[in-house]
Amino acid sequence: MAAQERGINMMGKPVFVHLNGDSYKRKRIVVNHRDMRSFESFLNTVAASFRTPAREIRTPGGRHRIRTLDDLQRDCTYVVKGREPFKKIG
Repeated sequence: MAAQERGINMMGKPVFVHLNGDSYKRKRIVVNHRDMRSFESFLNTVAASFRTPAREIRTPGGRHRIRTLDDLQRDCTYVVKGREPFKKIG
């Protein structure tokens, strides 16, 4: 099964997403192959969840930019940012 090879089982892969610069607003989003077939659909889901435009997903320290669904790790925290500069969490 292709989904299990990519680390996404039938239950999905839960990730936690914070809004840029806000350590209190956190959403849990389950990434599964059935609902999110591309990284763009994941960005659209995050944008709808926070009601803000989502252009990038980064690690909380801001060092690594997430570019594909395969880069997301199970139960990890990420930061969504729009056009504004990145602000560290915490």
